[in-house]
Amino acid sequence: MNISSYLNELRLELTDHPNKEEILLEYKAAMEAKQHELMLVGIPVQSAEKQVLVEFGNPKEVALSYHQKSSSIDFLKGMISINYFIFLIGALLTFFYTTGFTDVTTGLWEQLIQWKWAILLAYCCLQVWMYFKHGYSYGFKGRGKNRQYLFIALLPNYLLMSAVLFSETIHTWFSPLLNPSFLVACIFATIAFYPMNQLAVRIGVVHSI
Repeated sequence: MNISSYLNELRLELTDHPNKEEILLEYKAAMEAKQHELMLVGIPVQSAEKQVLVEFGNPKEVALSYHQKSSSIDFLKGMISINYFIFLIGALLTFFYTTGFTDVTTGLWEQLIQWKWAILLAYCCLQVWMYFKHGYSYGFKGRGKNRQYLFIALLPNYLLMSAVLFSETIHTWFSPLLNPSFLVACIFATIAFYPMNQLAVRIGVVHSI
């Protein structure tokens, strides 16, 4: 096998990866640069090429790592969508309740008040499970952009808690829910989400080994 056949095999293994051409160009440039570097120190052309092929690894394993990274990002985007969808539903319910839109939303709001502790616990468990699942499914290769995506996913949590604490109007909207103990629990949960979910990813990675 030479560099050209290596790249052809890598192309086949990458199949329909969205960044296939960019990956191939990067590998071609890196492999040729490495070969040139080895030749400058006196290694013959063929020997330098063989050494490059060994250093860059099996094309199947390289392609698999890129597929895993792509799937990992898709999974993280899915988690972001779920969190934003939950907040969208909550925002609509709050709007309809505060405007007295229908008796149905009033009834749903009353159920929300009754089950608020269970809902908070279920939401925390959902967060932890999703990030554990991410760590378990994609291992170390899935951790690269986890912090960035985690912050984006939790942005609505931070914004809502800030609004509740510092906006009297927003606080009034949620006042039926926010007795002192529940408010403290929500603040604690919001602060804990980031480190808690990072820990869940790490535990998932460890269990994937």
